[in-house]
Amino acid sequence: MSDINRELAELLGLCWHEPIPDICCKCGSREPFNPDFTTDPGKIELLRLMMKRDDWPKFAHYVGTHNGAFPLDLITDTTGRLAQAAVEWLRKER
Repeated sequence: MSDINRELAELLGLCWHEPIPDICCKCGSREPFNPDFTTDPGKIELLRLMMKRDDWPKFAHYVGTHNGAFPLDLITDTTGRLAQAAVEWLRKER
């Protein structure tokens, strides 16, 4: 799953920290942290990041949001379906 997390982080403009450097050359962090968008806290963070985007309504429509209700099966899924949907959509939007 780290490949999807890495690609998603990069598509969202976040850093992906390799274990070798002491300091991230992009963000300057001395404590490298890589997101895991498949965990429960990671899914919430992914939703927050997506909601900050101007094109959030398009993504919400893409994943099947109707009447303001986000598909619960994506939020409760433990296999990374929300992350996969976000990656697929962001690839198309580039």
